[in-house]
Amino acid sequence: MGLDVVSRYWCVSTRGNEITEAMIQVWKENFFFHALDNGCISGGLFGDEDTIIAVSVWPDIETMNAVLDSDAYEQLSLPIIASWGTGGINIPDDVYLVVNSLLQEEFIPDLRNMKALLTMSDPDLQSRRILPNYEVYIEDDPNWQNRNDWV
Repeated sequence: MGLDVVSRYWCVSTRGNEITEAMIQVWKENFFFHALDNGCISGGLFGDEDTIIAVSVWPDIETMNAVLDSDAYEQLSLPIIASWGTGGINIPDDVYLVVNSLLQEEFIPDLRNMKALLTMSDPDLQSRRILPNYEVYIEDDPNWQNRNDWV
C-alpha cells in the first residue's frame, strides 16, 4: 500500500455514558459492514470512559467519499443515531472531531490505552477481510504496541 491510503477517525464524547454491546453491534452491522463491502480496508471501534473512536482505513479518498456521500450511508446512519441516542450519546452533537489523513504514524491517535470494542479479528468480519494478513492486533497480540503493521 502506498501513501495514498487514507485513515478516518471519528471521535465521539461519551459524556460518561457506557457504550453497550448493542450499540457496537448496530455500528458494525450498519456502517462497518457497508464500508467493508464497498472498499474499506480495515478499521475498528475503540473507547474509554470519555471517548469512542471509530477508525476506518480506505485505499484512497475517492473510495471513502463515494461511501460517505452515498444515500445508503445516510440511511444506514439512522439506526446508529437511534441506538447510540438511547444510550445517551447524541449524534451529531457529541461528535467532537472527524479527521481524514494519510496513514502516517504521526497522525495516528494513540489507541493503546483504550479498550478495543470491535476489531477486524471479530468473527463476523473475517469473511469481509480484503487483505488476509492485514489485522488489528490489539486483542490478540501482547506485543501489539511494537508492531508496525497495525491499523
